[in-house]
Amino acid sequence: MNLEETLKALVEEALAATDLFLVELKGNSTQTKFQIAIDGDNGVSIGQCSQVSRYVSRKLDEMELPEKAFTYEVSSPGADLPLKMLRQYNKHIGRTLEVTLNDGTKQTGVLEAVSNNEIVLAPEPVKGHQKKNAVPQTPWSVLVDDIKETRVVLKFK
Repeated sequence: MNLEETLKALVEEALAATDLFLVELKGNSTQTKFQIAIDGDNGVSIGQCSQVSRYVSRKLDEMELPEKAFTYEVSSPGADLPLKMLRQYNKHIGRTLEVTLNDGTKQTGVLEAVSNNEIVLAPEPVKGHQKKNAVPQTPWSVLVDDIKETRVVLKFK
């Protein structure tokens, strides 16, 4: 097993009895730094990231690894990174998403529902004086297989 596979296995072992899951492991055996992104059905705290990091560190100390030095960091994916797994969508119900489809078109809407093979987006609510002239719009479905990338639209008040 190479270093990347070892780290992945240890992280998944650390997450096994929790609602947390591995989103991404960046890095490979030729690099000296690995970035491990974990998430949870209800988010992930700094403390949980630290617990996973300590678990992996303890296990690595017990193993006989090659002498090559490396580092790793465990963190949440962050609000600016695209959603990588369908499981991540559930905690964003009610938030505005920008979905880029495989054909390059973009759709923006409020996430209403998530299923095994699709997400449902609704138009953003119209504000203020625009409400009077607004044409009601209905929600629409997007097949997961048609999604190239999804980002949460960050709004600052």
